[in-house]
Amino acid sequence: AIVKVFLHVSNEEQRRRLQARVDDPTKRWKFKLSDLEARARWDDYHEQYDAALRATSTALAPWYVVPSDRKWVRDHIVVGLVLDALRTLDPQYPEAEGFDPNTMRVE
Repeated sequence: AIVKVFLHVSNEEQRRRLQARVDDPTKRWKFKLSDLEARARWDDYHEQYDAALRATSTALAPWYVVPSDRKWVRDHIVVGLVLDALRTLDPQYPEAEGFDPNTMRVE
């Protein structure tokens, strides 16, 4: 099973997160000046990600674009996708060869 997930953060939420990195001394280690350069090209990145997702999404392995502004929403959706895949696979423990739990005893 293949579950492809693209975690999408909105432009406004990205702005808030970057600003929090500037404002909070405990988060400054996450901040890089290149973040601002990349942010200035938001539309270009958005177009390229859209093209890549469309080009690589198939019936057998579609992309799921998950809104990720709220982490609990993101987590809920991703867990649901993984659970659906596991239910479809229906994994089972393998049978142990030559094992009879009624006659085996550990001393």
